[in-house]
Formats: sequence, C-alpha cells, structure tokens
Amino acid sequence: MKDRNFYSRERSDNKVNYNMKLLEYKSELIHDLNKCTGCGICTIVCPKEAIERTDSDEKVIIPDIEKCSFCGICDYFCPFDAWELLINGEHKLILKETEGNLPDLLGEELECPENNKPVQKYLDGIIEIYPEKCPEGCKKCVDACMMNVIDFTSLDKNREVILNEDQCIYCTACSVVCPEPEALEVSRIGIKFEADQIKSSSIFNEILRKLISQKVLAKVLKEKSLELARNATLKLLREEE
Repeated sequence: MKDRNFYSRERSDNKVNYNMKLLEYKSELIHDLNKCTGCGICTIVCPKEAIERTDSDEKVIIPDIEKCSFCGICDYFCPFDAWELLINGEHKLILKETEGNLPDLLGEELECPENNKPVQKYLDGIIEIYPEKCPEGCKKCVDACMMNVIDFTSLDKNREVILNEDQCIYCTACSVVCPEPEALEVSRIGIKFEADQIKSSSIFNEILRKLISQKVLAKVLKEKSLELARNATLKLLREEE
C-alpha cells in the first residue's frame, strides 16, 4: 500500500499548529499569534508561496497545508520569532544544516517594547512618511508597529512625524496597514549575512531577489563577492607566510 502524507491544522488561543505526519516522521510548523505582527516577510520568502495574508486575527495563514514543504524558511527569516519548525519534536532547520543553503544572518538584536522579547534586525532600509498625505485621525501604522518606531505630534492635518528609525527592522508591518499608499513607504536596501557560508546557486539568493530590489541586490551580491574574494586572498597569503 502506498504511503500517504497526513496533514492537519490545530488552533489554540494563541497558536496555530500546521502538522504533517509520514509514518514515524512528524513535522510541526507553529505560528505564534502573540508574536506575529502580520508584516508579511514570511509570505515573501516562502519558496512555495504557501503563506498568505488574512484579515483575521491570525494575520497570515497557510490555506493549503499540502502546498507547504515544511522547509522552515519562514522560521529562519521571521524577525519576531513567530514561526517555529519542529521535526519529531525538535527545533530543526534542515536547509540551514545543509552547507551553502542558508548562512547565518548578521545584525543587531533589539528588544521588542511590546513583549520585551528579542527581535532580529538583519535588514537595512529606509522608511519615509509624508504626514501631509496621511488620512486625518489615522494612526494605523503606529498601532501596527511593535517596535514603537512611529509616532505623531497630533492626528490632524498639521501633524509632524516622530521617527525612531534605530528601532526599525524594516518588516513593513506599518506599510501593510496604511490606507494611503503614498503616505508611507518602506524600502529594504540590504541584508546582513555571513558571506563565506553561501553558494552562488543557493536558494538564499532567490529569496534575496524577493526581499530587495534587483538594482540593490546586484550591489549587495557584488560587495559580498568582493568581501569573499578578499578573505580568500588574505587566507592564502597567511598560508604562504
């Protein structure tokens, strides 16, 4: 008899479990609703495009579980640690353990003011807000940001922006909820990672193309390639000494 994959979805008060079981092999992808901001990074990086935004309290969902490969890319990239992949009960990222696929992400560890938990800032970017274009009375971006990056002096047409960009991780949770596209723009212009751990043909480069613009990506990859070449040259020179 042919083996079959069995999929299930379980919802508790604060978590959603997506499960796949094949004989003695069980994968669990856990979505923590308390940590999730709905920024949508997981919807961008998912290789199978299995994750979608939703207007429900879950913020993002996997509508078709069989489309999910349980690769853990969402777990790896989520700056808020809202996704967790368990293989037979153990936190494990198979792609990360395969040499050359996923490098270590570098950057700064911040503390989320909302829950006092660590947040990874591995993206570089620019956030621009045009208060004159903000709908009067609106502060959806303020409410959506768990890092307390955005505030206003008032909510009328004469408002001024108070921006703490040092705390911004460029997750775009603010721009996702903004009702006026021209009022707020977040641009991701770079990502910090360990260059000597990555291969040019890696899935990581495909994800980079989704996260940042092609023009900026070319610059990032060129800089990383030059850094890798420089490190290799220095290593060779040290060996010859």
